[in-house]
Amino acid sequence: MVISTTKKEDLGAALTRCCPNGIDIYFDNVGGPLLDEVLLHMNPNSKIVVSGMISQYNKLDKPDGIHNLFHLVTKRIVMEGFQIDDGNLKHHDEFVEKMD
Repeated sequence: MVISTTKKEDLGAALTRCCPNGIDIYFDNVGGPLLDEVLLHMNPNSKIVVSGMISQYNKLDKPDGIHNLFHLVTKRIVMEGFQIDDGNLKHHDEFVEKMD
């Protein structure tokens, strides 16, 4: 599911409306306040994959804090970051072949 953040709807309300049973897997490349809000809606034993923090790229000297990180502990959330150059490209040809 994709939730557009271009509208003026409160993000917490949008997540509650679109994910009434919570979130099991979240792919994040925004970070900041968006990630902070999503943490409140994550289910126990859920997963967060992080590939970027675009909201923070121009704030490296004073990035936004994430205030809801304790949910990683209380909900046993696994959060892991990766970059495309982590060796993932070595499987590209095999992936394309299997997708044909």
